[in-house]
Amino acid sequence: MIVDHAISKIFLDEIEKLVASASLSIDLTSIKTKILSRLSNDERKIIETISQKSMNLLAYPHKCTQLSPIRSIFTTLEHNINRGKSSKSYFDYDILTNQPIYTQNSSNISRAKLNQWKQAFEQDLKKIDDLTPNIALVLLEKYTSFIGIDQETSFYDLIKTHVAISSCLLHESLNSNTPYLLIGGDISGVQRFIYTITSKSALKTLRARSFYLELLTEHIIFSILQELELTRANLVFSGGAKFYLIAPHTPEVKDKLHRWRSEFNRWIYREHQGNLFLAMNWLDFGSAYLQRDEEEKNFSVLWSKIGDLLNEEKKSAFAEFLLGEFEPVEEGTESCCICKQSGLSFVEFDEEGDESVCPLCYKFIKWGERINQAKYILITDSIPVDTECYLRLQDTIYLLKESLDSTMVFSQGWVINNFEFDAYLQSNFSLTPLYLGNYFAQNDNKSFDFDDFAKSAIGADRIGTLRMDVDHLGSIFSSKLPAKYRNLIGMATLSRLMTYFFKIFINSICKGDLGEDLSPLTFGKESRERKISIVYAGGDDLFIIGSWNDVVEVAFDINQSFQRYTDQRVTISGGAIVTEPIFPLYKMAELAGKAENRAKDNQRDSLTLFQIPISASKDNPRKRQTTYHWSELAIIMEEFLKPMFIQMSLFDKQENRFKLLISRSFLRQLFIMYDLWLRQGIWYLPKIYYLVGRTEKELSKRHVEEGVLAGFQRIKNVLFNEDFISKLLVPLTWVELLIRGGVEDDD
Repeated sequence: MIVDHAISKIFLDEIEKLVASASLSIDLTSIKTKILSRLSNDERKIIETISQKSMNLLAYPHKCTQLSPIRSIFTTLEHNINRGKSSKSYFDYDILTNQPIYTQNSSNISRAKLNQWKQAFEQDLKKIDDLTPNIALVLLEKYTSFIGIDQETSFYDLIKTHVAISSCLLHESLNSNTPYLLIGGDISGVQRFIYTITSKSALKTLRARSFYLELLTEHIIFSILQELELTRANLVFSGGAKFYLIAPHTPEVKDKLHRWRSEFNRWIYREHQGNLFLAMNWLDFGSAYLQRDEEEKNFSVLWSKIGDLLNEEKKSAFAEFLLGEFEPVEEGTESCCICKQSGLSFVEFDEEGDESVCPLCYKFIKWGERINQAKYILITDSIPVDTECYLRLQDTIYLLKESLDSTMVFSQGWVINNFEFDAYLQSNFSLTPLYLGNYFAQNDNKSFDFDDFAKSAIGADRIGTLRMDVDHLGSIFSSKLPAKYRNLIGMATLSRLMTYFFKIFINSICKGDLGEDLSPLTFGKESRERKISIVYAGGDDLFIIGSWNDVVEVAFDINQSFQRYTDQRVTISGGAIVTEPIFPLYKMAELAGKAENRAKDNQRDSLTLFQIPISASKDNPRKRQTTYHWSELAIIMEEFLKPMFIQMSLFDKQENRFKLLISRSFLRQLFIMYDLWLRQGIWYLPKIYYLVGRTEKELSKRHVEEGVLAGFQRIKNVLFNEDFISKLLVPLTWVELLIRGGVEDDD
């Protein structure tokens, strides 16, 4: 029996149940006839028996009699006492697109939304001529990720897990006690691979390197699934150069995994001189781990154990190979000016002077603009004439394409960030979605470089670097998720929703489209689209570079959207620095990473801003505070920054900066007072009263609008609060950067 045909039959059975539950008038006879014609009567009976056994193991109902809104799994998490809400939030028949999707506080059926869902689902279902596992997954993910068979479980996660377990049961010689394997993989060396680039050509290769890691992860997943004769239904999670798969536990499967892992790591060692390594291991488990309400044998235990195995494996990377198997790099050999690898053949690269680069970095340079336009990744059997649009990983050749045509014949392909169902039906080969956080600013179809970002920045010609990631991610999966959800379906659901935010919704957020009634933070821009570039977006973390003001503002947008998305049950921390455009990239990444760590050290749920590399004076008894909880930043924003820029400033489009309606000496005096407080610990209230009073009189004499006076009144109130002095550095720095440039205002 061909596994794909059996899986197609199981998918079809479940889609038929879905059609009946939704009361859709769709005739699936022709599709059913095609699938059944490939299976004998005995095979059909085996499939039916296995399918029923799989559903029994998962302890879910066999029939979905009515569709329902689904409760967000985030609302089940133990909530932070400072931020969490007690309400239950539900998705409302949402269809997966590139737009952020949020919950509502009611489980009532939205008839308009349901009818819209039915109409769209029916239209796409009618387009299917033959149901393959890939087509079924694309269809179900788009339409059933946010609807449930009950109010706890999404139809998509249930059916995908059901198919994964069924595919394992289809294999012979299963271990009777532990018939399944959880396979975990983690590419180590990612941080070094992306961030330690020293050349001025860094930005040209940066996004290409990030793209390469995504492609490398997909290559690993695809190769293993092909080797084990499984489908992508068996993929539990992929993100951040990590992945988890479910496979049958047989001697043959374990032999294949051992052999494939060794072959891959031999190849990647030669390709990257040991700088990248695939840690991959597996655990066998029994059916008890699939059940709901299992306290001891819940799936998170396996998830944690496989993580520990991978971490241990990283400590002894390549240890399975003989010491003399690889040729050492000779000392004194030429090194690549970008990645610093030695002992390779080099290509002269004269765009920035007489520099030599390794073949891979040269490929990344040439990819720089091409990956911005790529819409497809295809596997081909031969090297194309255009040597700049392909990459070989092991023995597989991957081709970047902007479009498809009917003459193309390929075995497999990926469609990048496309949610239109038609995109997966237009070829005679299998296509799979590939979600990438890949937003980038461009001008005339050319992506921005560091100088472009600096010149586009409001006020100071600076660039910003932002790094963010989710707080306590490990404990979210291991302990904050209630035991009844720590099964295979619950873990897959939580992972999938995290992936959606950091690989799909993040692109819209960076454009300034936060969805629903959320508004982006913008000072002085008519266009919402940010002058930034996502360098890396993994399973739970981000690395963004761009115009300094856009980078800082988008950090607030990301937090706002993430809190809405997770019902305020999960927090995120980050660090943003501001530098000259000539600052080395690896140093930007390092400083932004340190800023992010300071936010983590601040009990998390925090952001570090404007952490410029300046040492504090030895006689300074107080620490410059640049790290704040998001709740503190909200106060700073409302009580100081918004009055300053919305009510007390004008934006000069020609000079691309703000001009204050008060004297700059007011800011300078505040900086002086803050510096005195740092050194002496005294907040000079008489001086601040004098400064505020004098400025208020000047505004009155100039007969400024009432809005200006009202804004100044808000700032005055917060300045008289002695507790605010320790928080003054960041808002003052923000104002100073936004007004910099042009001719100095008169005092």
